[in-house]
Amino acid sequence: MNVVVGDRAADLFRRHDPGYGATVEGGTIVVPDEVDLGGDALAALGFLAFLRVALEEGVPVRWTASGGGELDTAPLRHLWPPSGFAGLPADPWEEAFRYGLCYFRRGPGFITVKDARAEHDVHLMLDHPDLVTTFLAGRTPLPVEALTATQRQAVGLLIAENLMYRLGDLLLTLPTHMRRWPVPFSAV
Repeated sequence: MNVVVGDRAADLFRRHDPGYGATVEGGTIVVPDEVDLGGDALAALGFLAFLRVALEEGVPVRWTASGGGELDTAPLRHLWPPSGFAGLPADPWEEAFRYGLCYFRRGPGFITVKDARAEHDVHLMLDHPDLVTTFLAGRTPLPVEALTATQRQAVGLLIAENLMYRLGDLLLTLPTHMRRWPVPFSAV
């Protein structure tokens, strides 16, 4: 069965409405309200998780960021970029973005990650149970206080590799789950 991008956008929107007055226009989810990345950590990480899911499903998102201030956007450049940064200096996010910059694949008891956001591609394998569990738990915003001591150590390793993002006391796993391979497959 062939699924049209517009149908995927509508389906994704039904399952994960990002808020901010978002609508579906053709095959794109349009977010007309500015998304404040520097305000409420839960709202910001929830929106970034939405961008990650939209990319995984191949659904474009058009949005504008605001309030980033000191926010480090370099680790986010594998997600759909904002069309602008309201009240902030220009950001090279849009220029740096391309499909497949940072993704993971899951195997039995392990996760492989390819990260091409920096100068050199990095290939990692997570095979320690605490790393795998913490990585997967962070697919939704995860409070630091809910973690065990061992999981906090895992978070330290994941943050050091830019695989997990921290805002305040919340964490989010960054790589997308590669489910659709581009043609040609060597593009990622």
